[in-house]
Amino acid sequence: MPLPLPNLDTRRWNDLVDEGRALIPRYAPAWTDHNIHDPGIMLVELLAWLVESLMYRANRITERDRRKFLALIGYAPLPPQPATTSLGFALTPGSGVVSLPAGVLFVADDGAGSTLPFTTTMPASLVEASIVALQQFDGVVYADRTRALRDALPLPLFGADPIVPSPYDASKAPAFYLGFDRALPASVSVRLHVALQGSIVGEREALLAEAATSAALCSPPPSPLNCVPCVRKDAWCADDGSSAPDSGASGAGTSPTPLPPHHAVRLVLEWLAADGWHVLDAAAGDVIDDTRALTLDGDITLRIPGAMVAAAVGAVITPRFWIRCRMLKGPYDSAPIVLALIMNAIGVEQSADAYATFPIAGAVVVSGAIAVGARQPLALSLDAAGRITSLAVVASPSSNTIVALVLAYVAPTLITPGSIALALEPATVGTGLPELVAPLASSPVSRAIALVWSVELSGSRAWTIAPDFDASRRTDATAVLDAERGIISFGDGERGRVPPSGATIVAAYRATAGAHGNAAAGRRWALASSPINTALLGAPAAVATSLASIANPLAAAGGAEAETVDHAAGRAVSALWAHERLVQLSPTGASLDQIAPDEVLAVSSPERATNLLDFERIARSVPGTRVRRARAWARLDANVPCADASGTVTVVIVPELPHAAPSPSAGLVRAVHSYLGRCRVLCTRLIVVAPQYVVVSVTATVQALPGADPKRLGVDIRAALSTFLDPIVGGPSGLGWPFGRDVFRSEILALIDGVAGVDHVTALELVAEGCEPLCGNICVSPTSLVTSGTHSVTLEGA
Repeated sequence: MPLPLPNLDTRRWNDLVDEGRALIPRYAPAWTDHNIHDPGIMLVELLAWLVESLMYRANRITERDRRKFLALIGYAPLPPQPATTSLGFALTPGSGVVSLPAGVLFVADDGAGSTLPFTTTMPASLVEASIVALQQFDGVVYADRTRALRDALPLPLFGADPIVPSPYDASKAPAFYLGFDRALPASVSVRLHVALQGSIVGEREALLAEAATSAALCSPPPSPLNCVPCVRKDAWCADDGSSAPDSGASGAGTSPTPLPPHHAVRLVLEWLAADGWHVLDAAAGDVIDDTRALTLDGDITLRIPGAMVAAAVGAVITPRFWIRCRMLKGPYDSAPIVLALIMNAIGVEQSADAYATFPIAGAVVVSGAIAVGARQPLALSLDAAGRITSLAVVASPSSNTIVALVLAYVAPTLITPGSIALALEPATVGTGLPELVAPLASSPVSRAIALVWSVELSGSRAWTIAPDFDASRRTDATAVLDAERGIISFGDGERGRVPPSGATIVAAYRATAGAHGNAAAGRRWALASSPINTALLGAPAAVATSLASIANPLAAAGGAEAETVDHAAGRAVSALWAHERLVQLSPTGASLDQIAPDEVLAVSSPERATNLLDFERIARSVPGTRVRRARAWARLDANVPCADASGTVTVVIVPELPHAAPSPSAGLVRAVHSYLGRCRVLCTRLIVVAPQYVVVSVTATVQALPGADPKRLGVDIRAALSTFLDPIVGGPSGLGWPFGRDVFRSEILALIDGVAGVDHVTALELVAEGCEPLCGNICVSPTSLVTSGTHSVTLEGA
C-alpha cells in the first residue's frame, strides 16, 4: 500500500486570478473596476504568479526528500538482505570430530547452472552420530515417530495436547526421545536445529526488545546512597517483581542471544548412561536451548559429560543412544510442532567476503607475527602502484586501525617481494578532489555493512558509514554507501572530509545475491574452493573428504534486494494506519473475534491501544505468546460483571490448549497484561482474564433413516455436536463459539438433522453442567464460552 502524497500543484494561474477577483466584492466593496487596466488587478495577477510558483516548488518532493521523511518516522528503506538457512552434515565413518569455524564458505546449486556462496555464521563441531529414532511419550504410552521424522512430516513432539501431571511425577510427564546410532562424544558440543510450525518472522527480535523494555521498567536503578529508590516499579511488571531469566532445572542454559524464559513452560534434557538418566546441567553449559522451550526456531546445543550407553527404550526395541526432553512445567499456549530436526546443524547466510592479494615490496621488514586464518590489526602503507611498503601487526590497535582476516602470506626477503591476501578490497585512490566515488568490485553489499579505511601518509583512518552527509562537518570522516550498486561516496569538504590525494581506499564487506539467494530446500552443496577456506581450515580437501553429505532440509529464505522508497512507504502505512485498517476490517467496531484469523493477523499490530479493536489485535501479537482468540469489553469488570465499571477494559484471552477448554496459564495472563498495560491509554484500568466455560451436553433421541449404520451414525452425531460447541473451531462461522452467545435449541435440532442418515429428532434436552436439563435455550454470560460435554444419543429405527 503506497503512502499517498498530496498533489499541491493543482491550481493554474487563471484559477488563482479568478478566485482573487471573486473575493474583491467581499473585502473591498468600494472597488468596482475589475478590468485588466486597473492597477489593483495587475497586483492580483502578480500575486497569482508568485503563488503559482510557490505551489510548483512546494510540490517538487524528490525521492531524497521522501527517504528523509521515512527515516524521520523510523521507516527508512531496508538495505539488501542475505538469505539464511541451516545446513545439516553427515560425516564419513572414521572421521571422528570435525571442527568448522565461523566464516567457512560453502556453495549451493542455484538451479540455473551456477552456484551461490554461503558463509557459516557460527563455529560448530560435527560428529559421526545421526538421529535414527524418535518417539513420544504422553505419560502413559510410547509412540514411535521415526518414520514421520524421516519423511519430514509435521510432528507434535509432546503430542497434540501435552499435560504436565499435578502433583508432578517424572515418570508420567510428557516427553520425547531422540535415538542416536552411536554415542555422542563426551565433552563435545553437538548442535541440533529445530524448525517449528507457525514460527513468526522477527519474533525473536521483538521478544528481546520487549524483555529489554520490561527489564528497564521493572528494575529501577539503585540509589547512590543505598536507600529505597524513589522511582516506583512499573505497575505492569511480573508479580514477583523480577525481570531476569530464571535458570532453574529448565535446561534453558545461556543462548547466544540470551532470551527471557517462557512464561509457563520449563523443560529438562537428560542423557542415558549405564546407571540411568542424568540431567544435562544448563548452569554448567551442558545444554544451550536457543528455542525458548521449543517455541522459537533455533538451535539446541548438547554437551554430554560422560559415556552414553545403548538401550531399548519404549516402543523402539533396537538399542539406541538416547537423549530425553521432558516437560517439567507447563502448559504450552499451543503444541510445538516440528517441521525439521537437523543434526550437526550450522547456520549459514548467502554472502561471501571480498578479498584481494596485496604485493609486498622486497626488503620490507614485517613487524610482528602474521597469522594466517586469524583476524589481525594491521598497520600498512601503500605506494602508487598498490604495493605494501611497510607492514606491522599492531599490538595496541586504535579505532582507526585496519582489522582484516589474513588469508595467505608470503614473507618478503631482501631480494624477492612477498604478498599477503586479506579479506580487504582496494576500492580507489584519493585525488584530493571533493565528492570522490569508490566503486566496489562486488555488489549488493550484505545488510549495507562495510568497514572503510583510507591508507594515508600518517597512517590509516576509519570512515563512518552514514545515510547521507546532511549532519557531517568539514572534519568528519563520513562516507555514504550505496549498498545496492556497491558504491562508496565521500564528502565535498563542507559536508564530510575529502580523502587526501594518493590515499588508498580499502573496504571490508560481504556481497550477497539478495532475493536470488533464496535457494529451495534439497539443493546440492559442496565446500567451496576458496582462499578463505584454505586459510580457515588449513586442509580443506581433508575436510571435504570427511563430509559424507550436506543438506538443507529448510529453504534459504529472507534474501531481498534493497527496499524501494515506495515499498518502505507502504510498510509505514501498514504500521501507522493500523487503527484505521482494523476499523475497516470490523466496520461495527464491536470485535475482531469472529473474523478469520488470517485477515486479522494480516493487519499490523498498533503500537497503542486506543480502542477495543486495538486491545484485541495487540493481545494476539504479544511477543513470545500464542493467543488464539481475544475479546475486549469496555466499562466491564470481569470480577463484578453486573456493575458499570467506567474507565475499565476487560480482555479475555484464549490459547489453543488444552483442547477441551482452552485456558491461559497464569504466566500467559501476566505476559499479555504486562504488554497491553504499556500500550493502553493513560488512566485506563486494564483487566486480563481467562474465559469462563459453560459445559453443554446434549441428550437426544433420533429417528434414523432405513439402512443407516447405528454405530457410525451415533459417532457422527456426537462428533458434529462436539465440533459445533468447540471454543476454537465451533460456532456458526467455524471460528470458535462466540463470546456470550446463547446455545439455541433450534440450532442443535438443525445440526443433528443435517447429519447424513438422520430422519428427524424426536426428543432433545440441553444440559449445562451443574444445572437441570432444559427443553429451551442455554444462556451464556458475556465473557463466557461454550465447550462440549458428554452427549447421549439414542437411535430409533436403525
